Amino acid sequence: MTSEATPKQPLHQSENSKFHWLFAGDVACRRKPYDSPIMESENFVVLPSLGSIVPGWLLVVPKWPTTRIADIGIGKRGEFESLVAKSRAFIEQVYGECFMFEHGGYSGSLISCGVDQAHLHVVPLDFDLIEKARIAKDINWEMSDSRLLPYDFAGQREYWYASSSNGSIFGEVAEPESQWFRKLIAENAGLSKMWNYKEFEFAENIQHTITAMEVHG
Repeated sequence: MTSEATPKQPLHQSENSKFHWLFAGDVACRRKPYDSPIMESENFVVLPSLGSIVPGWLLVVPKWPTTRIADIGIGKRGEFESLVAKSRAFIEQVYGECFMFEHGGYSGSLISCGVDQAHLHVVPLDFDLIEKARIAKDINWEMSDSRLLPYDFAGQREYWYASSSNGSIFGEVAEPESQWFRKLIAENAGLSKMWNYKEFEFAENIQHTITAMEVHG
């Protein structure tokens, strides 16, 4: 399920990225609540998501510059999967069933949503994100009954990926679009005009996540 295609964009990380502080030694700067780690390991950090359309929305982010989760090397995957599992367990304990997704684009791509740093979304939802994605976007989705991660699918392709306890889907993106899963989630949450994290911070949901972690973490 891999491709030998050459990446469309170079792998680098912009100093304008909202995650640049993670590996630039900028830990002393004044940061927003969504830049406050609530879990971490040696090479990864868990943050509450800016633009949390629902409470409990987390991001698992590498601490080094890389634009796709698919590019995490074999030596770090066990550590990554362990932190993802802890994040998922926290969400399901407090908020109920969770889904994971990623917009897997290269630097400068619309798919990267203006971030240019890999980040896996872990989010509780009261609808089936995988089924909604398959209905909403008519592309060649690759499916698995297992909870796979992007490096199990992607090769050099830009992609949309989602996973739940029931399985995973992966779709190669032919027509790049920014924040596609966010749009889908906002629509199904009855907030179809509030999908853009750059415009709608959802500060109350971010604080709800932080408080829940303090109580249940």
